[in-house]
Amino acid sequence: MAFFKSLLSADGEISSKRFAGLTLVGLYVVGTILEWITGGAGETIESLLKTGLYTGSGLLGINVAETMLKTIKRNGDK
Repeated sequence: MAFFKSLLSADGEISSKRFAGLTLVGLYVVGTILEWITGGAGETIESLLKTGLYTGSGLLGINVAETMLKTIKRNGDK
């Protein structure tokens, strides 16, 4: 149990926001793997997975959408 507390919290206390963010990002990873194994999913499922990723990373303090836009703009300059 101490391992999970240290994993989910920077200062020793359980953080529900961090746990929820990690759970949403984990669900995105699992959903993406299942989508790859089954050969694809509908647009609704893909949209839900992306929304979960953005929400989870936002809870963790990571701005995925802004980082992706910067990457796309940088690659477009080549």
